Amino acid sequence: MAIDCCMELNHWDKAVKLAKKHDCENIVESAIMKYTKYLLQSGNLLHAVDVYRKGGQHLNAAKVLNQLARQMAAKKVHFFPLLISV
Repeated sequence: MAIDCCMELNHWDKAVKLAKKHDCENIVESAIMKYTKYLLQSGNLLHAVDVYRKGGQHLNAAKVLNQLARQMAAKKVHFFPLLISV
């Protein structure tokens, strides 16, 4: 129940720690995969990256960030710092 509560509250890091402690990591990994699949399909890439990061799945987070960077490059979006003259 504690693991479910952590996942419900988006505390994936705590859920992973509890799962490791009680030898049920597959439950959390499965939930992370399902949730991030939903987030990716709905276009919420940064939230998916955050869930992967908190869940300890850093390679998957990097892959999504790479995908996002490629999308931005294809759109030729440039991010320049806002210069305000005083």
